Amino acid sequence: MIKKQTLYYKQFWISTGIVGIVICILMLYFFASLRQNYFESRKAEAEKVYIEVSNIIQENKNVADYLYRDLYRNKQELDDLIAYLSLEPENYWQFRLDLYSKSNLNKYRSMETFLDSAFEASENLKKVELISYYKMDNTVVYKNEIFHYMNGKDRLTAIENHTDKTSDIIFIKEIRHPDTFKLEGCIIFTFENLNQFENLIDSKSYAELIVTKDFIQPIYNENALKRWYKVIQSSKISEQESVFSYTILNKNIDDYQIFVFLNHVLASELPITSIIMIIVIGIAVFALSVLGISIHIKKLTMRVNRILKGMNEVKNGNLLVSIPVPESGDELDMISADFNDMCKRLNEHIRKQYLAEIDKKNAEIHAMQSQINPHFLYNTLEAIRMKAICNGDREVGKCYIICRFYLEGNSKIMIL
Repeated sequence: MIKKQTLYYKQFWISTGIVGIVICILMLYFFASLRQNYFESRKAEAEKVYIEVSNIIQENKNVADYLYRDLYRNKQELDDLIAYLSLEPENYWQFRLDLYSKSNLNKYRSMETFLDSAFEASENLKKVELISYYKMDNTVVYKNEIFHYMNGKDRLTAIENHTDKTSDIIFIKEIRHPDTFKLEGCIIFTFENLNQFENLIDSKSYAELIVTKDFIQPIYNENALKRWYKVIQSSKISEQESVFSYTILNKNIDDYQIFVFLNHVLASELPITSIIMIIVIGIAVFALSVLGISIHIKKLTMRVNRILKGMNEVKNGNLLVSIPVPESGDELDMISADFNDMCKRLNEHIRKQYLAEIDKKNAEIHAMQSQINPHFLYNTLEAIRMKAICNGDREVGKCYIICRFYLEGNSKIMIL
């Protein structure tokens, strides 16, 4: 019984320990693999944000370039805008009236026509500013409103010195006279994309989006720009580079720079549901494995115990014992079959040895009988007969004669 329990528990704990180690290794592998998958997935999402923001700014730039080229394709609109920038208000309106009266067109294409088409070209276009280099005034045109300011120089200085606190994307297009190439002023296209940026980066705590102008002026995420200012100012930064535990995605569009900082630790972080799922699966697999090991070892120990029981029977002298042999064909079945065959052979050998010993004893007895001296027996009988005759007992004397007669091998009937 002690051997049975020792064998069972020894095999059980060894097998359970091995299974436990294997399952732990597999769980660690799945954790690492899942972390890598989450990192790659979130890196792809960060790259998508980086691409989308780049596309938004590039689209704004394309709209500004298109409107600028379209302005130069329409002479009436361009002449009207140049007159607005270079003439005083009274002279400008007189210019418009004279030009309109001389025109045979049903519709006069003025700078208002250009501005209307500009707002129709992009829904992100927030405003258009017209700054005159001659008057240094600034006309701010919204979709439904127009404001006139005398701060054109201050506006240009703020843009140049990056002191303009804004989250808008602006593109400046200078207006030259097509004949004299004189600079008359500039158009500032201002695009509002803050909500689009926030929607793209929203819920992505593992990544930070930074948009700057000339690497200095913050357009989006000023707080992050302060933390990463030295890295952003580095001239060695490439389009994709790893710094510390971050991957940095970088792209320049005109005067604007887009940075996405991907935190490796946060990007590799597993959701609590995934962690619980892996642990539960690991525990379930371990429990099923332990149950299977227990059943298998119990069957194994039962077969080993049958063999041990048969050996004890042989040890106690029972050579007729027979161990059941299943048809699984493994090593234990081979041992059981060989054990049964050994018992049969041993029993047959013992039987033959026993019979040989009996025959040997009988032969020895016959040999001893044949070695007895018959004269010793005759002398003894003769002494008995003479003693009987001396005592007057003739009947005893006759018995001697009869015994000698038969000892000598005479089979005839003797009559006294």
